[in-house]
Amino acid sequence: HSVTNIGLAAVSGCSSLTNMVLPFVGSQRGNTGSNTALFGYVFGSTSYDGGQKTAQYHSSSYSTYYIPSSLKSVAISDETILGYGAFDGCSMLETISLPPTLTKANTYAFRNCTGLKGVYISDLDAWWNVTFASTDANPLYYAKCLYVDGESVGDVTIPDTIGNIVPYAFYNCTNVTSVTIPS
Repeated sequence: HSVTNIGLAAVSGCSSLTNMVLPFVGSQRGNTGSNTALFGYVFGSTSYDGGQKTAQYHSSSYSTYYIPSSLKSVAISDETILGYGAFDGCSMLETISLPPTLTKANTYAFRNCTGLKGVYISDLDAWWNVTFASTDANPLYYAKCLYVDGESVGDVTIPDTIGNIVPYAFYNCTNVTSVTIPS
């Protein structure tokens, strides 16, 4: 937990970046209420060769950032809440890894992430408890495939310890082939 803030445009111009690991989305952990809570914030709003113009919606307006078109994979290592529009418009992304600390994804968190092909998590039990504010708050809306520890989820057995499955937990997840629900 040593990184507490990431500055605006901290990685601007990194046009050949293909993957990255960040502790949180935007300027600081838990920031959910402004354009500083958007993924594009760390790339900035200055155009550069290889930067894909990305409009990200927050609160009531759009911010435009330039995110490397080469960026395919992002891992968030220590976030609890994804803010409104956190990854909105990031169509270049193919995979997203989310931490077991995640408890909520707000509306539009993954809207227009049309390139997503896989969502990677390490703890399926933690996934049951993530509150998704809408269908497009869940990266499975586009990705369709959930992976736990790198393995495709196929057969799901809901543990007796899970009293409730939040709405949209497996929305559009096509690689789940069976679900066993305890009494």
